[in-house]
Amino acid sequence: MGEIKLISRRVFCKFLISTMLAPRLHAEQNQPTQIAQGRKQLIQMEGSDILVVYYSLSGNTEILAKAIASRYQADLIEIDAEEYSNHIIGTIHASFDAWTEERNSKIDPGIIDLSRYRFIFLGSPVWWFRPAVPLWAFVVKNNFQDQNIILFNTFNSRFKDKYIDEFSDLVKLKGGNLGDHIFLRRGRWYNQLDQNELVEQIQTLIKSKETRWDFRPGLDLN
Repeated sequence: MGEIKLISRRVFCKFLISTMLAPRLHAEQNQPTQIAQGRKQLIQMEGSDILVVYYSLSGNTEILAKAIASRYQADLIEIDAEEYSNHIIGTIHASFDAWTEERNSKIDPGIIDLSRYRFIFLGSPVWWFRPAVPLWAFVVKNNFQDQNIILFNTFNSRFKDKYIDEFSDLVKLKGGNLGDHIFLRRGRWYNQLDQNELVEQIQTLIKSKETRWDFRPGLDLN
């Protein structure tokens, strides 16, 4: 007979809650967002020492990631996590793992060479008040060599500072320094920013923050 895995009452209750709420999460995460099709996992700029790594489920975080990469002429890597597919079963799985504060999952790419980069932006949506599981998994699998890390998130409701602090601690454990956290609330499905509003707010957000970031000399930010 196979081994029976026991879970605590707290975890089981969370699973029931997440299962009941998953259809609502699925509806909110899947509001139509017009984004470019045919995503590339790596978009590389010659000589860039800035990297943007992101996981996006519904496309909002992808818009923010591409805006950052475009403005700072940065390399761009998309994280793929097949187990959290954009369907109801994947949403239930994502909800459960976020509830149980999972920090690892199967992602592609997994381990990559980050040595050439001075600044690394890490981005994801917020799941149950914390960055999405695939972004935690990316940090778990990789090492940062005294690199400056900037976390960015999009979300419907809110995040909790304690989870951002825990994420910062994990980045530090892996050799990096989380220097800033930027975020954009896109709103609930019944009052969500449209694409033009989203892009406009993204541009305003990153311009308001970049004065504190020591980017390489000669980068045109006009």
